[in-house]
Amino acid sequence: MNTITSKPKRWRTAFWKASLGVFAFLSCNEEFPNRLSFDQEYQDPGVQETQYKVAYVVLEGGVGTIVAGQATDYGMMPTLGDLYLRSVTSWNSVSTANKDELTAYADLLTGVEYPKHQVVSQGDPVNLENFPTLFSRVKQQSNARTAFITANRTLAPLVSETDLDQYQVLTDDQQVTANAVDELARDDVAVVVATYKEVDDIGLSQGYTSEAYLQALNRFDGQLNELVSTIRARENYISERWLIVVASSTGGRYTLRPELDDGSIFAETERNNFVVIHNPQFVFRLVERLQTNDPAWMSSAVRYTGNQGKATIAAENASIYNIEKNKEYTIQMKVKVHSYGNADQTIFSKRSNTAGSQEGWAFMLVPDPNEGTIDGKPSRGLVRFKVAGVGDAEAIADVELETWYSFIVRVYIQGGKQYATIFRDGVEYKTSEITGAQGVSNDPLQLGYAPGYAQALPSQSHSIADIRIYNVAQTVDHVKQAYCSTMATPGSDPYYDNLIGYWPGDDNGTELRDRTANNRHFVLEGNYAWNDFSERAATLCPTLPDNPEHFVLRTVDVPRMIYSWMNFKGIEQFNLDGQIWNPNFVSNQ
Repeated sequence: MNTITSKPKRWRTAFWKASLGVFAFLSCNEEFPNRLSFDQEYQDPGVQETQYKVAYVVLEGGVGTIVAGQATDYGMMPTLGDLYLRSVTSWNSVSTANKDELTAYADLLTGVEYPKHQVVSQGDPVNLENFPTLFSRVKQQSNARTAFITANRTLAPLVSETDLDQYQVLTDDQQVTANAVDELARDDVAVVVATYKEVDDIGLSQGYTSEAYLQALNRFDGQLNELVSTIRARENYISERWLIVVASSTGGRYTLRPELDDGSIFAETERNNFVVIHNPQFVFRLVERLQTNDPAWMSSAVRYTGNQGKATIAAENASIYNIEKNKEYTIQMKVKVHSYGNADQTIFSKRSNTAGSQEGWAFMLVPDPNEGTIDGKPSRGLVRFKVAGVGDAEAIADVELETWYSFIVRVYIQGGKQYATIFRDGVEYKTSEITGAQGVSNDPLQLGYAPGYAQALPSQSHSIADIRIYNVAQTVDHVKQAYCSTMATPGSDPYYDNLIGYWPGDDNGTELRDRTANNRHFVLEGNYAWNDFSERAATLCPTLPDNPEHFVLRTVDVPRMIYSWMNFKGIEQFNLDGQIWNPNFVSNQ
């Protein structure tokens, strides 16, 4: 099994830590924009479509990890550093595999990769009719003003003047800045793309780690400051919705120190670009790279609190998750308990109420006050799997606070009877016969609070991630060996095709997305919060995904984000390769 790691970036100066804390405090007083999820079509009736605006700044040859150091560690790119604190960002993004500049530009302007757009500098066939640039898409959907301002004369095969209101090919970056400032100051501005080439020119001639290259990054940041200052000085800036994207087209070739070269795709410096997507009301979100040594599980999870927070799949879409007679299943999830209540608490269920005789099944947290308390609340307990009409299967070992555990229930047929066995971290605990169980219900599938023995537990809190339901009983040996995996992929999970529901639970939006073809998504409601984490433990063995570059924000994702920001309809019909990276928004509520 391959493993991954990811370490949170450690800033070298107290200044940036303090800045982030100040931002988190001040941003609570900002106006909440009511846009909750980029992966849903959205229309705020209080905001006109023309108020959604985009500035897309492309830095050629900006090596992501080097730019990160200058922007966050050393303060030599203060403008980018400021945008970063209110953004969704990846410094370890990965550009096009063929390392071709025109291909990289096609990715970041069309939202699809080479197999679809077929753009390379050598003049291979170009498929922009089926996969046009964002300028063409904008013109198809609205009358919004678009501008493309560049000093790169090699982009002519990619950008058509007929798709733009303003198309300028200039001599140098200084002219790009001056003309972009003029465009950004216009009342009718909507989408401005400006590209910068001096940094890459100096990297090619003097090296991407040279002092001249670092000085060029600092000059670019000054030019970026002129653009950002122009936007913020607009008369109606407060009522406008600006999305500012700063990204590099590619990285640059240089030799990594041996201790940094792990042989992965992230060690290819020519492909190490970056993406920063900023709005003043975004909560800081850093999407880190996947590492290949020093194993860690880096993800996000919802924290459910009290008797309100929950995630639900409506009953009409949840029937496939019943436990039917004479059928086999494997149900698993990872749970971290932050605080126990003083009674049994349902945490994952297809059962309307665990206190009565209602049909269905449920996982429950059961506190044990005899094992000690913290602030008057139990510090340990167990997880129980309960099917209506029969006894419980229980993981009777201690379930301590602030520790991720993997709980797996194996439902199997043996000798004409149906059984359920619960495992904690690969250890087999109680087995119960459930032949006479009533595991079929007309209830929703639900994570978090559900009615039961506990009707009000305001202090109870737990996180859930990596939820999977299979329509097969995995072998006991497989359960004991693979319980620690944190991701299901076709290459790592021999039962992948048996998944009928798979929710990594790392979406950072208002839904938990089902990664199977069933597309049964949990909808979040009530008292919940997203938390990013990086965990290492003997009971966690993160699995390297098949395409690790898809787990960082990339330039091919940017057009998809722009279309959502501008409230485009029918985006799924564009057949884009880009993904959605939902930010959280600050709120004064």
